[in-house]
Amino acid sequence: MSQEHGFAPNQAIEGLGFLGVLNDCLACGVVCVDEQGHITCLSPEAASLLRMHPQRLVGKPHELLPAPLASLIHDALVADKPFRDHDLELRLDDMETMVLRVNVLRLGTPPQPRLTLAILNDLTSARRLEFDISRLDRLANIGALSASMAHEIKNALVAVKTFTELTVAQSPGADLGDVAQRELKRIESIVGQMLKFAGPSRPKLAPVRIHEVLDHSLRLAQHQMSQKAIRLRRDYQAAADWVNGDDYQLEQAFVNLILNAVEAMGVGGTLTLHTCSLAPEELPGALREGGPPPQLRVTISDTGVGIPAENLSRLFEPFFTTKREGTGLGLAITRRIFEEHHAAISVESEVNRGASFRVFFTPLQRP
Repeated sequence: MSQEHGFAPNQAIEGLGFLGVLNDCLACGVVCVDEQGHITCLSPEAASLLRMHPQRLVGKPHELLPAPLASLIHDALVADKPFRDHDLELRLDDMETMVLRVNVLRLGTPPQPRLTLAILNDLTSARRLEFDISRLDRLANIGALSASMAHEIKNALVAVKTFTELTVAQSPGADLGDVAQRELKRIESIVGQMLKFAGPSRPKLAPVRIHEVLDHSLRLAQHQMSQKAIRLRRDYQAAADWVNGDDYQLEQAFVNLILNAVEAMGVGGTLTLHTCSLAPEELPGALREGGPPPQLRVTISDTGVGIPAENLSRLFEPFFTTKREGTGLGLAITRRIFEEHHAAISVESEVNRGASFRVFFTPLQRP
């Protein structure tokens, strides 16, 4: 091997055989030091990592290497033993710091000349990646917390907004009412922006009654329904409606479906909430495969404008929306809530014939 490749001619080094493989095939850097502590070779990778020129170091004392690396090589020479997986932090300049993982090996058997081989691996990028992953994990936790807060605020705002609108309607000259309405819209906007960047938090599961959740969801949407004179058909036929769920998250999901149905209808439309218990053979084929099948079906139907066939397959995709001011997250979040409750959701619709959303739950045998 020639010096232009970073290795000085040395019979002992050539005899090792594998140094050429290390030099040509591995991304790691290689530094060789003889028994007198002189540098006998410096691979191009090592020279690049250490920001040093091989010709200026070969034949020189190893103390010319960066201090942490020189100290580790010195310890290996004095103790006559290898050192494995030592992480060294090298400051290359005022702005740049490098992290190297160093393995120091002792090669050769007396009376043959012995060598100390330092293998350098750059961990700087890996450490940055580790830091980025840790940062992303923290951001994900913040996102989950933000989502949980946003959902709770959004649900509470429905009742507060309804009360405020009714109060303003009864006292149209109240300036404070106008201010309150404007501020509520601003809060809704802020919560909507939060929902763009966060998903729902993990549900806190406990026995809940679907019929009670549906009734409470209807109360939250009552004002919007009354404004459009929406007729309600409530047909609860399920004999067993206990499920393992988070009532707050289920309310949010059902409120989303109900409000979507109300928005899709004109004045005087009909909203139908229907529940029933299904035998396994009555379930859609996909739900009968693997595990105990759901047996409780909740159907929310409207008599609205319907959904075009080309949009049905994309309906639950994040950020897909046909609304002028929609975020495209409502149905995506709704489906995720149901999925985390081990429930499935499907939709059927025809243009100008309304839409039906069906949610399939596995009921609890006993609460």
